[in-house]
Amino acid sequence: MNKEEFITSLRKELRKLPPEEIVSATEYYEEYFLEGAQDGEDAAAAETRLIQEIGSPKAVAAQIKAEYASRVLSGDETALKYKPTVGNKISAAWWVVLGVLAAPVGIPVAIALGAVIFALWVAVFAVIISLYAGSVGILAGGLAALVFGIISIVTSFSTALMCLGGGLALIALAALIGVGLTVLVKKIIHVPSRLAQKSMGKGGTDHE
Repeated sequence: MNKEEFITSLRKELRKLPPEEIVSATEYYEEYFLEGAQDGEDAAAAETRLIQEIGSPKAVAAQIKAEYASRVLSGDETALKYKPTVGNKISAAWWVVLGVLAAPVGIPVAIALGAVIFALWVAVFAVIISLYAGSVGILAGGLAALVFGIISIVTSFSTALMCLGGGLALIALAALIGVGLTVLVKKIIHVPSRLAQKSMGKGGTDHE
């Protein structure tokens, strides 16, 4: 594989990124090839040596996409011209996973790390879903208490007052749990970006 084939393959692997990101990456590696040749070294030999140092276009693209995804997930405005959707964030998270696996940490370590992260995510989201379900139950209980309190006004004012107060308290608690869980989920979504940044910081070639 020569420089032109490497750049072409890299551009193909990065085709789902914004055009300006593709241009930035390909320009960086084109310059890398120009500056990486040693004095008196044959051009073809230099290209072969540099490609061996850089890695395959697919592995390089995985790290570039993971770097871009970490910016998306962290809300970096320079990486976004629009507000990211859930689908964008899922794609970004997947790019981060691929970037971690493509980083030079060794296949067994990467597989073990991926398995641990996946197990932790399943456990965390199972707890979060159960808490969301609990908050819905609390909300339903609060609404029922409000309805019962309104109905009880004509028969017992004290009972109605107690039910109305309890219902409002339950609704407030459900809202508090819902907001807290939403904030927690947003923070958890940022975990892949931090993992990718740490992984890519240990090795590999980053593009500016």
